Amino acid sequence: MRRQICMRIFVALGIIGLSLNFSCSKKPLKGTPTPNKSPQLTFANIPPDSTVFQASPIISWYATDVDGDVWQYCIADIPKTKFPAEYMNFYRNPASIPDSLWRCMEETRDTIFFSVEPGDSITEHLFCVRAIDNEGAYSNYVCRIYFRTNRPPDTDILTRLTEMDTLWCLAETTANWKGININWTATDPDNSIMFEYYWFVLSDRGDTVKTSGGWITSTYTRLKGLQTGHYYFYVKARDDAFEPDPTPDSIPLNIVKPYFDWTDEAINHETIPKNVLLVNETSTGMLGDPRTSALSQIQEFYTTAFNNLVNEGVIDNFTVISLPTGADIPSKLLLSQNVVVYWFGIDIQAGMSDNHVKALKDYMDIGGRLGLESRTIQEAVQSFMINYLGIYNVQPDSNMQGTRRDYYFRRAIPQISDYPELVVDSVRAFQLLFCAGTVPYLPTLPSVSGLRTIPNYMMTPTKYVEVVYRYGVEQYDTTSSRYPLSLVLNNLPVAVRYVNGVTRSLTMSFPTCLMQNGANEAYTAIKKNILFLLAKPR
Repeated sequence: MRRQICMRIFVALGIIGLSLNFSCSKKPLKGTPTPNKSPQLTFANIPPDSTVFQASPIISWYATDVDGDVWQYCIADIPKTKFPAEYMNFYRNPASIPDSLWRCMEETRDTIFFSVEPGDSITEHLFCVRAIDNEGAYSNYVCRIYFRTNRPPDTDILTRLTEMDTLWCLAETTANWKGININWTATDPDNSIMFEYYWFVLSDRGDTVKTSGGWITSTYTRLKGLQTGHYYFYVKARDDAFEPDPTPDSIPLNIVKPYFDWTDEAINHETIPKNVLLVNETSTGMLGDPRTSALSQIQEFYTTAFNNLVNEGVIDNFTVISLPTGADIPSKLLLSQNVVVYWFGIDIQAGMSDNHVKALKDYMDIGGRLGLESRTIQEAVQSFMINYLGIYNVQPDSNMQGTRRDYYFRRAIPQISDYPELVVDSVRAFQLLFCAGTVPYLPTLPSVSGLRTIPNYMMTPTKYVEVVYRYGVEQYDTTSSRYPLSLVLNNLPVAVRYVNGVTRSLTMSFPTCLMQNGANEAYTAIKKNILFLLAKPR
């Protein structure tokens, strides 16, 4: 019963509301509408007329509207030098300032970049502000005359290079090569902290080959796409008066671009020459007598192997250089002319120098391929082993020397089907290898390290390692407690190959020139190595 009473009251109230609404809609509006009133504008901070600025000021303004809202503020900055004929008329009658010279915003303050016009030591500016309300009505105009003086900024390149420095350059950046990074800064005698910059690169003939494309706020760039040659990089700043540094800073750029640049789509990588740089780092201090004869025999082995590759069409050319341990690194120009560097040395107890490792790292960053035979990488550069060779650490056999000869390296057991087994050539090793005045370990080789590869979690479809050969010994003593199997390097990798993006490497901890070659098995192993290193990026 109560529910029915409530429903009837609700319906009655609805009918009454509709009736009132209908009756009101029939009545005409009376009276005269009140006209809209324009907003009133003033400066919030008032730099007086004829103020001289040495840096760009922040100027504030404010408007009120008694019958609505202020929607926008419009400002006009008019240098007298640009508008000499109209300037005074604009000052007397701001309404004559054309719309193209006004800039509108919602903010009630802004940094005003008063310029010093070319040819002026001081530039006069007319600065005006007006407001617009919600019905489009303009406020009064507030104008002032200001002056701007300025001293130009000074630009300083932070990346310092000399005429002796040589830089790699590719068509595009890669995961390993990030471009040629150049940083700069600027200072201003008027204490301006707002700068824009313009940079450009000139060839040694004075041709402009690259620019920033306009004024930018960034304080660095990464150059790419330069051809081999000599250039100069220039950069100049301009301050908040838009006055540029009249003496741009510059640095020389000696650029080397590899002929095989994998990032350059203009290069046909199917037809480029397959050039190899063969680096002999063997030191005569580790060779038997006569040492010069042993050195000659070692180099002859590798030159014969690579001559065979030329004859078979596997490679087109190779260059041989001798690089005794500690000698200067090959130049970037020489490295750039070879897609593969095959680096070997028979002084198997000596490590590669840091400057050699640095040069090879930079070469591989731009896509060069590296083959290493019997070259020890120091643990101090483990990052190079991990990121460029796919080797987590090296397990030396130094803890076994003078103990069990049958634990030493005797053979390389292939882990990839088309690689041949390699066995130590005891006669050749006796002739060539000198070790502490005697050669007591033949037919095995001492100082051949095991290579522990990076773990699986560090690998990706474009970054992976493959074991090529494993360590093989003559025999084991599985019962002796004095010589436990933990000392035996048997089955550890002694050759691995690694792919990391566009670059590839192959590392062997033993020299192929001391392996049997009666059926060309050592030459075949080198050929397989080179074919892997020459493969195009996937």
